[in-house]
Amino acid sequence: MRRLLAIVSVLFLTGCGAAASQPSSVDKFQGEERAVAQKIEDLQEAGTKREPETICSDILARSLVQQLEAAGADCAAEMKKAIDDAVASLKRILANASAGEGGPHSPAAP
Repeated sequence: MRRLLAIVSVLFLTGCGAAASQPSSVDKFQGEERAVAQKIEDLQEAGTKREPETICSDILARSLVQQLEAAGADCAAEMKKAIDDAVASLKRILANASAGEGGPHSPAAP
């Protein structure tokens, strides 16, 4: 389950800050790749709009939602946590960038 939450967080973060008028990358793909690209965009949009219920009902595979439920987790609550974690991470990144702090890949890092 942690892996799923990490994936959702990463996908949400990659969609943050993107302009609303940014062209879709879905058109660059065909067949199954296009379907995957569309799901990723749908996930980014639902995360950006903070719609955990949409993620659970329309985006994630039903079998995955059932696995979460079988483990005693509520899908929407877990997706909300993932979105909240992604937002908190983004805020930390932006705060560090504003403060001029380098990350692990900056020249100032040991």
